[in-house]
Amino acid sequence: MKKIIILVLILTANLGFSQNQYSEIKYYFKINNGGSPVILDCALLHNEAANKSTFINFGFNSIPKEQTTKQNDINGDLLVNIERYDDNNGQKPEYQKFFLKDSLMSHESVYGEKKYHIITEKLPNLKWEILNDTLSILGFKTQKAKLNFRGRDYFAWFSSAIKISDGPYKFHGLPGLILKIESTDGKFTFEAYSLKLNISEDKLSITSLSNKYPNKKIITIKEKVSLINENTEKERKFRLSNNPNATEIKIEHSGIELNYDDVINEK
Repeated sequence: MKKIIILVLILTANLGFSQNQYSEIKYYFKINNGGSPVILDCALLHNEAANKSTFINFGFNSIPKEQTTKQNDINGDLLVNIERYDDNNGQKPEYQKFFLKDSLMSHESVYGEKKYHIITEKLPNLKWEILNDTLSILGFKTQKAKLNFRGRDYFAWFSSAIKISDGPYKFHGLPGLILKIESTDGKFTFEAYSLKLNISEDKLSITSLSNKYPNKKIITIKEKVSLINENTEKERKFRLSNNPNATEIKIEHSGIELNYDDVINEK
């Protein structure tokens, strides 16, 4: 009888450990370059037990109605299924953080390149300054923080009530989930409009980008910087050749990351 009881306990324990705990956060990503803002629909899937997450940019959308979700109906619809992330010929930006390995892997375009690359880098060391300002987002009290990351200044609002040190894109490292972050120049804003926390869902998974796209070229962040510099120089020379009256042409980039000093100076 004792053996049977022990066996049942072992099976029960294994069942408990086999369940994956996820949190799903939907964000809208607003890009404002002076004209009508472009709205993209994004999502963060965070696996608490495995200490990893993936952030996917699904593409064009309007600001979702769920943006006005109140706290009493915060557990709304699930995100679209993970299998849908390969739509549009796989050309969807995706950013995977592996906190235990201190690494980040992204699937993204590189300036001057037609195809997406898989890019590996060390998880950026983000130096936050926590401020006193607060803001209510989705019924949660959030606190303001300031950051300079690769050429841009940001203000973020995070909730210490949500014990997830993560956020959209490559942002992480605050004592709570980032529900909103925007560049101080007003060009880029990520803001959560739907949360579903602590889900036990067998159908959800985070597949490594190298396994997801086995035929994609994998490069390091330093190789990405070299490609950007090479392609920028090619573009500069091309424009200069087509403007005989010009003596110099400067190519300015307008993406989220403007410089990679932390990568270049990394020892």
